[in-house]
Amino acid sequence: MTVRRYFDLVRAYTATTGAGPVVVGPAVPGFMDFTTGGIHDGDAVSYGLYDPAANGSEVGQGTYSLATKTLSRDTVFASTNSGAAINLSGSAQVFVTLVAEDVTIDMAYALDFDGGNKVSWGRITDPNRRRISRGRISQPINGRFKLGRLGPQP
Repeated sequence: MTVRRYFDLVRAYTATTGAGPVVVGPAVPGFMDFTTGGIHDGDAVSYGLYDPAANGSEVGQGTYSLATKTLSRDTVFASTNSGAAINLSGSAQVFVTLVAEDVTIDMAYALDFDGGNKVSWGRITDPNRRRISRGRISQPINGRFKLGRLGPQP
């Protein structure tokens, strides 16, 4: 599994057409371009594409090339084109985002039994193994468990 890196506020225009690699252009006003946002050559990122002219959207994983200022479209996770890469019109935006595939629940560590009727859950992690949150499952009521959030964890 390729470890993806995460960056905030990175969103740029692209004049790319078709379903190939995306040439990353200047930053959308109020955002940073890929280089200013801290993305390095060879970084794997989760990306999103939005093309209002083609009425299409896509999320996936790609690899950034600093030399050519391109983002490959290595794996498309979801799109409005039946899960395939969308055909860009030349007036789209590309951005770095967190996608559902970036967050996993490691069930081997998720449930802790306290010997009574309560179960705590806790090691919900992203692919970089950082803990995201924890909580507690209370006693069952009418056969159902209630989940309670205890708050974010470092």
